[in-house]
Amino acid sequence: MISALSILLLASTAASRDITFPPVAGYQSPMMHLSGDESLDITGAKFAGLTTFANLPYVHCLDQEGFEKYDIAILGAPFDTGVTARPGARFGPNGIRAGSRRIHPDSAWSIYNGKNVLKEWATIVDCGDAPLTVLDNTVALKQLDMAHKIISSRSTNTTDYIVPRLVTLGGDHTTTLSALRSTFKHWGAVSVIHFDSHIDTWDPEVLGGGVSHYAGVNHGTFLHIAHEEGLIKNTSI
Repeated sequence: MISALSILLLASTAASRDITFPPVAGYQSPMMHLSGDESLDITGAKFAGLTTFANLPYVHCLDQEGFEKYDIAILGAPFDTGVTARPGARFGPNGIRAGSRRIHPDSAWSIYNGKNVLKEWATIVDCGDAPLTVLDNTVALKQLDMAHKIISSRSTNTTDYIVPRLVTLGGDHTTTLSALRSTFKHWGAVSVIHFDSHIDTWDPEVLGGGVSHYAGVNHGTFLHIAHEEGLIKNTSI
């Protein structure tokens, strides 16, 4: 037999599920709609969906038949087998993207100039990571060279530039060699401003131990190799 107390408890439980939210003061995200379930928008959640840099749109930039235009492309280079110690930078692109998830194109306003830096003039996309083998450094760098070539050969969305700009998320410093090779094809030799506790200009015969050409291409020799290939100017610092 159901007692009056049980009926009262059941009624209270049912009533407690029907929650009415009070008005929310302060800033409200445009994706939050509390008026009714039918208008609930979940398309702009920062911590859902694909993890891209600053929640920028993902584009399969390496698709040879792709026609989507962009001005700035984010490319991950998960490569760390060119180091002499402390591997782990292959997880760098993923870590950088995860650390940027609170940034969103709709709210990327600069406090210095009052402009939305992700929407001001450029179409910015995240191309994901270049598919790099972890078993052969020579092949991996050729794969990265090809990724740079494909992405930088696309048409831009703006008329101010004809070559898309690439921002590479490393990866150890060896990946810079592919970026310099790609840059050289469009603009010739450039001056490099290099921030590091090491100058990374070791002679491959020294840091590579003279064992093989394969061993000589690493994170401490890439600027030496770039100079030998004529990719950088003597004004680099």
